[in-house]
Amino acid sequence: MDKTIWFDGNSGGTKTNRLGYCGYCAGGHFVGVPSFSVGASEQTLGVFTVTSILLLVSAGHRMGLYVVYYGFSYEKFFASYTVLYCAILFLWLIAQLFGRERSNVVKFLATLFLWMFGFVALFPTEQFIFRTNIILSKEPDSRIVLAELKMLSPDVLTLVKKQRNQILAKEEYDWGPWIEQQERILAGKHWYELNVMNVITKMFKA
Repeated sequence: MDKTIWFDGNSGGTKTNRLGYCGYCAGGHFVGVPSFSVGASEQTLGVFTVTSILLLVSAGHRMGLYVVYYGFSYEKFFASYTVLYCAILFLWLIAQLFGRERSNVVKFLATLFLWMFGFVALFPTEQFIFRTNIILSKEPDSRIVLAELKMLSPDVLTLVKKQRNQILAKEEYDWGPWIEQQERILAGKHWYELNVMNVITKMFKA
């Protein structure tokens, strides 16, 4: 600050100088403590956010390489979704550093979480995993084991039947018992237990 306020020996108060120190003066003694400005806090947040984005890019790159060679699974799908969530959050934080109006970070976090949770709840996750692994398995350096897709639910039953005698036939795995088991599970579901993909599967079966 350009203005310095002086106190006599018997008065009390604070003073701040150009070096960013403020102190309390009482009984002729002055105690100086660091004064952290809003600008310094914003700069610290900016450095933290940029560093976090760099780490996030590195983690996303490694995750992408792992998916390309070994395929998607539940864990890798939701890990990638979490990386996307953090990327949107950090980009938003950087944008706020250049804005003049203050924003509610907690409100944004909650809103972003609800929107992304709602999207993934409606998104055909298992069909996406199945289709992506089928495509990636055609690459020359792929190490994807398609038999591991048996962990999926009846949501991919139609796709398995379609690919059973095609690309799935390249591996020595009998999909017959899995198909029968999933059909029993699907037939045993009540109407309120069905999701969109279950309804589509029943329509194609009919």
